[in-house]
Amino acid sequence: MPIRRIIAIVACVLFCAQILVIAFWTGATSAAVTSDLVQIALGLLCFVASLDARSRSARTSSYHWRWLAASFLAFIAAQSLGTYIDTTSDHSFDRLDDVLFSLSVIPTAMLPFLDPDREHSRFDRLHVLDFVQASCFWVSVYLYFHNKPGIGLADVGWAGIGWSSSLAFHGVLTLSFVLRTAFSKTRAARGFFGGMAAYVFVAGLTDSYAALPSNNMVPGHWLDLVWSSLFGIPLLIALTWNPSTSLAPQPARAERVLANDLFPLVFPFFAVLFLVQDARQNPALSSAVAVIMFAALALRILIIQHRLFKAQDALQFKASHDALTGSLQSGRNP
Repeated sequence: MPIRRIIAIVACVLFCAQILVIAFWTGATSAAVTSDLVQIALGLLCFVASLDARSRSARTSSYHWRWLAASFLAFIAAQSLGTYIDTTSDHSFDRLDDVLFSLSVIPTAMLPFLDPDREHSRFDRLHVLDFVQASCFWVSVYLYFHNKPGIGLADVGWAGIGWSSSLAFHGVLTLSFVLRTAFSKTRAARGFFGGMAAYVFVAGLTDSYAALPSNNMVPGHWLDLVWSSLFGIPLLIALTWNPSTSLAPQPARAERVLANDLFPLVFPFFAVLFLVQDARQNPALSSAVAVIMFAALALRILIIQHRLFKAQDALQFKASHDALTGSLQSGRNP
């Protein structure tokens, strides 16, 4: 039996088992632990499915699946700690667990930034710098909500949806995915980025609903089913991925401009908005984050300029070589 069919069957069985457990033992410790274990297993299935899709993809698409696999691996670590907390009732690790869950989104934030015009067989230096910028944006959002604990008690105007760092980070990320979907040229790219846009948008709303104290959400509740059902989106994309397709075999000019010029500025722009507020409570830390972020942006610009100069020199050398070769051939054939 193909591994993709096995993954699909196991995922359906796990989800049905979680429904039964929560239906009969809602809010009980046994339901919470069982639900946590099911989510760990679903995260592991998404991790395996992402690696399988990577092995069946062209190099450009496989790079996306690597980042997605890293995101699920980080989620498994965070969910494992959450299971320990629910089992032992030791809530001293609650803040660490929240941080780990938030960090698991950063690899996903890299997906819209990957250059559709280049094949990647290894990590590119530009993407390392993009990862630094995404991390700096996450830190700026985290500091803002950490320094304003009262903001987490208010809703955004939608029933039950509260302000949270997850809502801010997922909101910016959703915008990036929507833009990438709108300017994608191929059906495969639109399906991938559109699906991920829905995934991060609903995940941000769900996390914000759970974080609002007035909702009084506890582990082993029906909201766990929403989290588990969200895994169906990346899982479906991975299991139905066609190995002969690429996310952008011939990217349009607008898509190249978005990936290479606009997206690298998205996180610094929004990070500055939060850092201006963070600077009032943590001037030293906020300044350090700003310096790191702009240093990464400056290094990115220098690397791009260096590559442009190398490409220009190569074109000039080729032009000179062709001109010399042409003149020699014309001299031999009077």
